[in-house]
Amino acid sequence: MVSHRGLVLIAWLGCLALPSCVTEEWRSADLQLDVTGTDWDTEERVRLCVEGVGIQEEALAAGRVGFTGLPEDIEITLTVDILEDSGAGGAGVRRGRAGPISFTEGVWQAAEWEDCEGDCPGCTASGDRAASDGRLLAVRFQ
Repeated sequence: MVSHRGLVLIAWLGCLALPSCVTEEWRSADLQLDVTGTDWDTEERVRLCVEGVGIQEEALAAGRVGFTGLPEDIEITLTVDILEDSGAGGAGVRRGRAGPISFTEGVWQAAEWEDCEGDCPGCTASGDRAASDGRLLAVRFQ
């Protein structure tokens, strides 16, 4: 038979293995863009392109996405695309775009969504991300 202390230890160790028992760490964004002007589907693919840094593509989910590892020493210029088809390694076909938007450190920006008409390739960018402690850019879709 297991003692009371043994049960407490087992429960505590079991709790550590479950994500709901672990406290999440939150980090405030260094830069923020609010995109307005259209309806969003949580399953749509959003592509963030930061000049000189690179691309991040993910599902829109809860209406927020983040781009981590932004270098401290460059001005951030962001383009946001919602993709209809991300393509096999290509630029993809976009449904619409917000940007490009230029940021100054600590500034909040807002951009109006523009639907795509005609041939609309997705944004592209290349470069290097900073270490994990680089700046964080948050994009909210409203």
